[in-house]
Amino acid sequence: MAGDAKHNMIMHVFGNVLAGCAAMCFRRVTRLGLPPVLHGMRSGAAHILLACFFLFLASCQGRIPLENSGSVDLGHPASPVDSVTAGNLDFVYDAIDTLFGTYVGADRGLVDYEGINADPLLKQLIDTIAVFDMAGIETSADSLAFWINAYNVLVIYHLETAFDRQNQATTGFPLFSTPFAIAGERISLDDLEKYNSKRIKKFNEPRTHFAVVCGALGCPPLLNHAFRGDRLYAQLDERTQSFINDYRFNAPPH
Repeated sequence: MAGDAKHNMIMHVFGNVLAGCAAMCFRRVTRLGLPPVLHGMRSGAAHILLACFFLFLASCQGRIPLENSGSVDLGHPASPVDSVTAGNLDFVYDAIDTLFGTYVGADRGLVDYEGINADPLLKQLIDTIAVFDMAGIETSADSLAFWINAYNVLVIYHLETAFDRQNQATTGFPLFSTPFAIAGERISLDDLEKYNSKRIKKFNEPRTHFAVVCGALGCPPLLNHAFRGDRLYAQLDERTQSFINDYRFNAPPH
């Protein structure tokens, strides 16, 4: 008898927790405007059914496609990246020098998106960034340079998905919150730049604001070559001073 009472108490507590979670999920579902197919059911039954559904989704976390992702390439290498290339920072630097030197304007930093996205070197660079081995980087300056370069390259590569240049309108693809493959991890651009204390934010370097470029015309101009560890801080100084003194972005007071 005591065993039955204990079992009933456990089931009662579990049922209340389950129903509470389901109620929260139910409110979120209806707030999102999804079809209220459960409106005709008794509240308790609807909550239990919803709870089972969301527990199933939780068990599948990480395997559910991102909203609006479609066939978007999130950075998985199409083919295995050579192990030497995967840890070769010079390859990253040189590839960016070649691509940006060809397709990024030296003055305003305007990008030839059609040209750069048609160049197979960009996809090779994206694949390398995806699996890059950070353990091979020896200096903090090279680490910071890698993260800055990775941000700028990924913006260029994925902006074609997020922005319809022909109609001058966004597509709804969440460019800055979508996790991409970077250095063997899944990292969003927002995390890379602002939120994750292990990335750019870790270095407490305010001048990076003038180095990472989100693709908007109001952003600081994109540097048309790579940021390199051995001259990174001189580059950051130059980017900062150039932007502050550029009247196209900061008009003098009248």
